[in-house]
Amino acid sequence: MPPTQSCTTRRKREEENESEPSDSSAAFFSDDSVYPCYELSLGGWCGARGLSLYQCCARNDAKLVQERLEHGVTRSEATELDINGRNGLMVACARGFVDIVPLLQKCPYLNVNQQDKDGNTALMMAAQAGHITIVNYLLNYYPALEVDKRDPRGLTALMKAAVQGRQDCVATLLLAG
Repeated sequence: MPPTQSCTTRRKREEENESEPSDSSAAFFSDDSVYPCYELSLGGWCGARGLSLYQCCARNDAKLVQERLEHGVTRSEATELDINGRNGLMVACARGFVDIVPLLQKCPYLNVNQQDKDGNTALMMAAQAGHITIVNYLLNYYPALEVDKRDPRGLTALMKAAVQGRQDCVATLLLAG
């Protein structure tokens, strides 16, 4: 979608497309998963170039994330969640933003084991999506990571990767214990 289109235009187009049948087996997030649309607001400073740390992560802008971290982030900014209960690290892991995940390791107050409203962690999202580079980075550079954390249905990152057929992620998670 071209960056010049407004969020309203995008929402209208998405609403029109909702009536079309879709293959729900291809999706790994629930049907109610929503990523907020952020546009620069002219009022107030809330981060690098008017964006919060979460917004910089969601935009996959490593330079802005680095700026935010260099200027220091508050506990409330580091723990900011979207409407699905996801922090910036979780969004970066789900979408495969490989430049963002290493930067967030330096972020104070960030909980690598945070679970969203569906019970997914950053590791679960990366493994389920098949982002092997991110899975490896989480395993090697986030010492507080709980590899065997379970969602409300009792599924771990390993199980979710296996269900999706992500063989590289399955092998890596098995080696991690």
